[in-house]
Amino acid sequence: MLSIPSLSTACGRARTTRTLFWATSAPCTRPATTASTSAPTTATATSSTCPSPTGIAPATAATSPPTGWSPPHCREQPSTPCWAVTSATRTPPARHLWQTPVGPRLLPWLADHAVADVPVLPGTGMVEMMPAAGARTFGTDRIAASDVHMLSPLVLDPEPQVTTRLIHHADNGTAFVEILTTGDDGMTVHARGTVRPLPEHDHPALLTAAESNPQRWRDSDVAALHRTFRDRHDVFHGPAFSAIDHIRVHPTKDLALSTLHTHDSARVSAWTMSLYPALADQVIQTAVSAWLAHYTLAPGPVVVARFDEVRVYRPTAHTRTAAIRVHTADDLGCTASARPATADGTVVAVISGLRVANVTPPEERFTGRLLHQAQILAPAPAERSRATDGTWIVLTTDESAWPVELARELGKQTAECRLLPLADPAAPAPCTGIALAMGDEQTGRTPAEAARILVTRTVALVRRLTSWDPRPGCGS
Repeated sequence: MLSIPSLSTACGRARTTRTLFWATSAPCTRPATTASTSAPTTATATSSTCPSPTGIAPATAATSPPTGWSPPHCREQPSTPCWAVTSATRTPPARHLWQTPVGPRLLPWLADHAVADVPVLPGTGMVEMMPAAGARTFGTDRIAASDVHMLSPLVLDPEPQVTTRLIHHADNGTAFVEILTTGDDGMTVHARGTVRPLPEHDHPALLTAAESNPQRWRDSDVAALHRTFRDRHDVFHGPAFSAIDHIRVHPTKDLALSTLHTHDSARVSAWTMSLYPALADQVIQTAVSAWLAHYTLAPGPVVVARFDEVRVYRPTAHTRTAAIRVHTADDLGCTASARPATADGTVVAVISGLRVANVTPPEERFTGRLLHQAQILAPAPAERSRATDGTWIVLTTDESAWPVELARELGKQTAECRLLPLADPAAPAPCTGIALAMGDEQTGRTPAEAARILVTRTVALVRRLTSWDPRPGCGS
């Protein structure tokens, strides 16, 4: 989540504070025309262009601004996006809501992250909203977000109105955060997690010289990484999300180190953010490079699914390197940890339990594997004399028309042919050959369903063959 200046008129003066909105507003230093009371609450500012989304009741505020009130710089600069801010009274548990439109119209660099040619907010963007909300609630930039689950992709076309909802539990010093949108189908929760302030004594160790400059690690092709994302996983990274200078991976262990920077097109408000989404996404790409180095990935979209914990110690805009360790991995996902750091090795955040997963449904993954198979034409075999003295068995999963017809034709050309259904427990007599018949064609089914039935039948037939002892003579 981006942080932009907002107005606070407490004590009758203007001051700049951090808040949680994706917008490109310049810092506002002009005094507000409306002052809040001295009650111990957060002032409420509501723009008429940003109403609360359907289904979310606005929180109770201590003071209500005049009807149609909006920040002065929004009235004087029509081209600057306005926003809505609503904060609840500080009685536990307190509820806070922040909302704003999110999309490439306000931040063009968001178009540089797309899945299947549709702009989608990266998972790191939703994570950013959580420590940003925690910073506003707890009054510190040192925030930990834990048990962060990505529940639904946040598509940016058409431009959504995004709400960050925080419920502050003062009794245990934590807050529950959800990222929401509303549409024709009602409310959608895209992500949720818990935030808390970090204790003052919690400081991560610097990256060691060996971690910052490992020896005898092999280089990983950054361009090839982004081609793999695009061609096999339908994830497109434009300039703002592909500013990785160099990646090195350990030759045998699941470790990686990257050198990265902020692209010029993505510098808007970067210095104000606690966990800059584009840089954090490049940290995740580094984890994927370590995953790719030692595993074969299934095709299909790969997305961020979960974070066990994200500890933000200081703003991450000056991140220049990322140390990665992959803990578990297979062809459909991996779990990793990461430590983004500045050029001098100062760790600015610690990411634990990062889960990257393939979100392709099993049926589509199976169909995709079939599409990657190739048919190779071979010349027809030379004509052979009929084995009139041979005996055959047609092993089939059912007694449908096609296996019966196959057994009849083989019987005409051989000494004997027996049809043996899979359910028949009898062991076959010695024979010249065995034909596996899969039954009739599966009409009226999808290609994936028909393929699944075919494979299931094939496995059942092969298992029956291998269970015979002694096995019938030679076969084909």
